[in-house]
Amino acid sequence: MLAFLVAALPALAHPPPGVVPDPATHKWYDDLRSMEGWACCDVSHCRPAAVLPNDDGRVFAFIDKKSYGPTAPDAWREVPVRELRARGNRPPGVRGAIVCYADNRVVCVDLESGI
Repeated sequence: MLAFLVAALPALAHPPPGVVPDPATHKWYDDLRSMEGWACCDVSHCRPAAVLPNDDGRVFAFIDKKSYGPTAPDAWREVPVRELRARGNRPPGVRGAIVCYADNRVVCVDLESGI
């Protein structure tokens, strides 16, 4: 059983089927950091996603099964305000809000521009 789990781990770290990131894009995703400085995700956790502000200042991201896999909730999830950022150093082709979702929560969001 342990051998199966160890063998399966590399598959969990890959992007979804059909996505082959170029090295610059892959590095950009790997360099995303939480406000505390921790790596908040990598290409296996981050996807372009719809992000909407609420009237009360809260921000929500839509986490869908098609983009994030079968365990995703297919629902809007609140984004921790401290984890919103707009780095501005995106490689070509990376557009819109990039939402990192792992461990059943939105870990961080990089916006192409402010909301």
